[in-house]
Amino acid sequence: MIAIALIIGLASIGARAEDTTTTTDQPVRPERPEKASAKGPNAAELKDIIKAFQAQKKEFLAQRKQEQVESRDKVRDEVAGSSGAGAAISEAKDAIAEAKRISREQARKLADEAKESAKEGRKRD
Repeated sequence: MIAIALIIGLASIGARAEDTTTTTDQPVRPERPEKASAKGPNAAELKDIIKAFQAQKKEFLAQRKQEQVESRDKVRDEVAGSSGAGAAISEAKDAIAEAKRISREQARKLADEAKESAKEGRKRD
């Protein structure tokens, strides 16, 4: 039974393969143009195209360079504008230094008072 199914299957595949080989004809290829009658590209026209391209490229690069300069200037302005933050930082450092100086003076005064009270305590004894 399997053998019969295999034979029928192979026969149908062979029939399909035969149909495809006979019905596909390749189209006729057109003839090549003659070299003598065909003219080459116009050299002057090509030069004009190249010059136009180079001019556009130069203009594009100049625009890019100008955009970069403008973006650098913008960043510089932003950084210069944020110098207020730098001033705030320096003010904070100055305030910290002043607080340290004041705390040292207070500590010295307290130490002097402690020495004075210790001397008075000795004198009483």
